[in-house]
Amino acid sequence: MVTGLGIVTPIGNTVADAWAALLAGRTGAAPISRFDASTFEVRFACEVKNFEASDVVLSQAGTATIQSLGLGRPVITFVRDTDRMKRFTDENRLFGDSRPLVAADAGELSGMLAKLLGDDADRARRAAIGRDRIGGPGAIDQIIASLA
Repeated sequence: MVTGLGIVTPIGNTVADAWAALLAGRTGAAPISRFDASTFEVRFACEVKNFEASDVVLSQAGTATIQSLGLGRPVITFVRDTDRMKRFTDENRLFGDSRPLVAADAGELSGMLAKLLGDDADRARRAAIGRDRIGGPGAIDQIIASLA
């Protein structure tokens, strides 16, 4: 998954680590560790390693936003004057209050971040909205169960 703020991959969770792994020819493939794969013919995959999701995600848009909301992580999205505002309002019909929009201004961004980090109840409320509207984790378990 590539985001506007960094990179999280099976070969590194920072741009520098992933680039070094690519240059060294390292693979992200390893034995599957996230579920019991003993009943499957293939028991290796490219899982993201050493990654814990944060309490709040900063994002401008894209797949990382949707995945974070589905995992129950409120996403603060910053909007620039040059952005197409209709896109954000259309998306927020789906995302609801799980994704607050703020101006691309350090003061507004840090203010919203402080608000969410300082209010566990509001953060939990927004997390529940994201999980409800996007769908939480577990899809892979359902897919695997249907294949078994």
